[in-house]
Amino acid sequence: MRSTSNISAACYGIQKSDRKQRIKDVCELTDLAGREDVMVKGLSTGNRQRLLLAKTLLHDPEVLVLDEPASGLDPRARTELRAIVRALASMGKTIIISSHILPGIEEISDRIGLLEAGKLVLDGDLESLRGHYGATSRIVKLRVPDVDIERAGELLAKLGGVESCERRDQCLVIRSDEPDGNFVLAELLRHNIRILQFAEDAPDLEEIFMRSTAGKVT
Repeated sequence: MRSTSNISAACYGIQKSDRKQRIKDVCELTDLAGREDVMVKGLSTGNRQRLLLAKTLLHDPEVLVLDEPASGLDPRARTELRAIVRALASMGKTIIISSHILPGIEEISDRIGLLEAGKLVLDGDLESLRGHYGATSRIVKLRVPDVDIERAGELLAKLGGVESCERRDQCLVIRSDEPDGNFVLAELLRHNIRILQFAEDAPDLEEIFMRSTAGKVT
């Protein structure tokens, strides 16, 4: 790993006398300290992603463009990567991330742009995107026994106050214009359908994306 970092530093025009310290600094920042002598092929997927980021940081750029930085990473590695991105942002760097892993994006982004077929559909901070999506809308997510999920979906789709009801895996996601989701619970209980899990929330980025795009591809 040290040799590939030295090559990258040389390509950036960093003086030989400065390379050792620069490599040490970026390895500490990306939590690679102590792995400098490990061969690249011996690194895990997460550490290879960190190495790519470390090499990018060698010349101390003000702007970073990261394309799918969390691709192929396990949940722990994604969490650690987000921590590194936050640290870089706190140093005053501008970071542009292209990603389809939306839950991770909404946690760290100051501004978000949604693209479809190469065109910008929405942009702004998360709250403004939620406002565009519908500030009065409420999202209800619930889980019922598998045997009842089809019947529950049909009942709720016809219920007054429900704008939409979609099945996602083993859950139902209801968009409503009512101030709370109690009427959804009442309807299911009236038909003797048990509620295993219930949550109300403002629309998340994934929900906003699904509502704001038509599924076009290029």
